[in-house]
Amino acid sequence: MTSSDAEVIRAALLGLNNAENSYATLSLEPLIQVIDEVCAPNCEGSTNGDPLRGRDEDRETERAMFTAFPDYQRRFDTIVIEPPFAAVRWTVVGTHTQDFPGYPASGNRVTATGMSLFEFENGRVRRYFLHFDVGAFLAQLVPQ
Repeated sequence: MTSSDAEVIRAALLGLNNAENSYATLSLEPLIQVIDEVCAPNCEGSTNGDPLRGRDEDRETERAMFTAFPDYQRRFDTIVIEPPFAAVRWTVVGTHTQDFPGYPASGNRVTATGMSLFEFENGRVRRYFLHFDVGAFLAQLVPQ
């Protein structure tokens, strides 16, 4: 791998993040198309060790998240790239204005921090491993 590989990975991650942070003006389906461009068709991932198999399952998670938190914003706090891998420490904020599976809209402002490890292949995400405190996140969805 070369430094240009690292540049391709960085550009893909920043493009993905910019698209997700533009959801309020981009709308859901065009956003998912951008995510599909960054993720390989055979992309696989997991959240806290629970596997998500393929883009179809991921799309449903994305639709639920972006619908429930229409002002969703993610900040990359740290990015480390060692091709074909990239590790990102991130912070997400958003307001829970629509139902999230099992949680009616609370109006609460929610913050979550976590880390993701991405494996790239041919400039696209082939695998990802996302880790965050789901319990702390869900606790913020309860009306106060």
